[in-house]
Amino acid sequence: HPEPTASDVQKYQIEHFAQSNGNEAVLELFPLPAKSLDQWIYAEYSGNLPLSFLADKRGYRKHVGPARQEALRSRIAQHRPLVVVYYGLTYRRRYEKIAGALFEPTDLARVFVTKDATTLHVLTLHPADFRSSQHYFASVGRFARSIR
Repeated sequence: HPEPTASDVQKYQIEHFAQSNGNEAVLELFPLPAKSLDQWIYAEYSGNLPLSFLADKRGYRKHVGPARQEALRSRIAQHRPLVVVYYGLTYRRRYEKIAGALFEPTDLARVFVTKDATTLHVLTLHPADFRSSQHYFASVGRFARSIR
């Protein structure tokens, strides 16, 4: 297969990636949006007892994390995708719980994998990480194809 151009990638993302009738899903471990890992804008909603876990990001992660991890693990087990890509090294331990195994280093810098009977689990930098680039993710894609 020839290497896709930036235009090819953009077209695929616009027309196909993670569409409801497609083959990909984009799922967040912690679904509340934030501009950065350090930002927390939800404390104002924590006064109400059912939402008291929103007082700070640590409380939110502690409250939501285990259930989200189990939900994602269960969906992966149910649908048995060929590849799951986990973005961001910050949550590596949580991702290992979802994958059910420890990630092992690869020959690619800052790319880790584990594999079970049906699914290749790939841990990469987050796309917003200043160390990631189009070249980095193209390399990850080639690597995943080569061992799938």
